[in-house]
Amino acid sequence: MIQVKKITLTPAQIIASFGAPIVILGAPAAGFIHNIAGVSLDMTFNTLAYTGSTVIGIRGISNSTIQILQDSTALASTVNRNVNFVWTNSHGVPWSTVKDIVLATSALVATGNSTIDFYIIYERTILP
Repeated sequence: MIQVKKITLTPAQIIASFGAPIVILGAPAAGFIHNIAGVSLDMTFNTLAYTGSTVIGIRGISNSTIQILQDSTALASTVNRNVNFVWTNSHGVPWSTVKDIVLATSALVATGNSTIDFYIIYERTILP
């Protein structure tokens, strides 16, 4: 069954995410796997753009230096932003993982005051 999880990040969480990545989808229970169909980022601009980092990204916790999905426009934007990611390989196979999925910025964010909503579209299935 396809599921959608919404995570709302406050400015304080976004600013702190470089040093402390945020788990946005926990690892599935033993014997299960998450198949990630897509992720959507929805930022409602408040009054102050984020500075110091221009990239916000999602990655598997086991490969902490590799951004799996990333956006380089939302944080620096002074208008509302909506970015949709659909991840499949060249054969249409979704990104699958048994690990936590985390979000972090690429560098320390100095300022910013907009809230960001993330929607994760996934399916939890039994491992073969």
